[in-house]
Amino acid sequence: MEAGKLILIIKAMIISFVALAALIDKVSALFPGGLSLSKILGVFMTPFAFILGLPLDEAFEAAQFMGTKLVTNEFVAMGELNPQ
Repeated sequence: MEAGKLILIIKAMIISFVALAALIDKVSALFPGGLSLSKILGVFMTPFAFILGLPLDEAFEAAQFMGTKLVTNEFVAMGELNPQ
């Protein structure tokens, strides 16, 4: 019985945290310049992407993905990938 309650609490926390990240992303989109949460996180994660060996022209795009995965979870980040 305790394990079931714990699983429900964890699920509720994940859902609320992802919803909070989506809210922050939508509110930041109201500012001029197309600002978004993934772009803000990309700025901070670009040096780490470059250190990992990515070319500088691809580092910002990968850093946005890394930041989204860091803040939310891998399922949200994979959902943002566009097949090219």
